[in-house]
Amino acid sequence: MSSPSTSNAANLLTNALTTLGALTCSILSYRFLRFLHLHLSTPPPSRSLARYLRPNAYALVTGASDGIGLAFATTLASRGFNLILHGRNSEKLENVRSSLVTQYPKQDIRIVIADASDAPNMEGSVEGIVSSLFTLPGPLTLLINNVGGQPRPASGRALLSISEQTHDQASALLTLNQQRHLTTLLAHAHHARG
Repeated sequence: MSSPSTSNAANLLTNALTTLGALTCSILSYRFLRFLHLHLSTPPPSRSLARYLRPNAYALVTGASDGIGLAFATTLASRGFNLILHGRNSEKLENVRSSLVTQYPKQDIRIVIADASDAPNMEGSVEGIVSSLFTLPGPLTLLINNVGGQPRPASGRALLSISEQTHDQASALLTLNQQRHLTTLLAHAHHARG
């Protein structure tokens, strides 16, 4: 038979372990709920974009002729942003601009033509884009760097492996998918403009 002191010690140990277990479960539950909140809930788009929407604010969307770039441009115009649409096909870009002006007549929508895959001329194109920003009546507050992909080969195949590409094709691919130069120049222009 056990003595009362042994029984009390066992009860005390059981209570301590129960409390520790409950505390551990609470902490793990809190961390799990915080993880779910962080990864499954997103702020409403209007709230997250609101910090960039100032009077006469502009958003520059590269690759805005179609696809994801067009979707970005449409959404931003619907939220009140003025737009600078970038693309390489002037006819497609003008059609996009006309459609957006019809849908959102209060927004100023401008276009900039530059072929991001044209490596030899891209630096001049980027500098032209940046210098045109100084004529805007409002600040550029948002950049959507959407241009990218792979230039279509003359063979008509969708993709070429690296070993099948010429030096010029590989250079165009790198230029197209690497927009650090544009982002850096825009950051400097934004800082210089105040």
